[in-house]
Amino acid sequence: FKTDGTINIQADCNRGGGTYSKKGKQITIKVTHTTRAMCPPDSLDQTFLKDLNTVAIYLFNDGYLYLDLKFYTGTMRFRR
Repeated sequence: FKTDGTINIQADCNRGGGTYSKKGKQITIKVTHTTRAMCPPDSLDQTFLKDLNTVAIYLFNDGYLYLDLKFYTGTMRFRR
């Protein structure tokens, strides 16, 4: 997450980027571009990228960044 509202993404064997905007604890992430490398069959890169586009809320807790997905469909957790 960069201060200019852009993001860099590493999704398994692919890299990409996009934009984000936030208001309070609400956040919207839009993945706008990725490379198209063929990841291993068990890769979750496409699920990861799809889920990033459905993030609704973020919070920091105990050194982790949590991204809650819309409609209570899950939470992504990242180590800071």
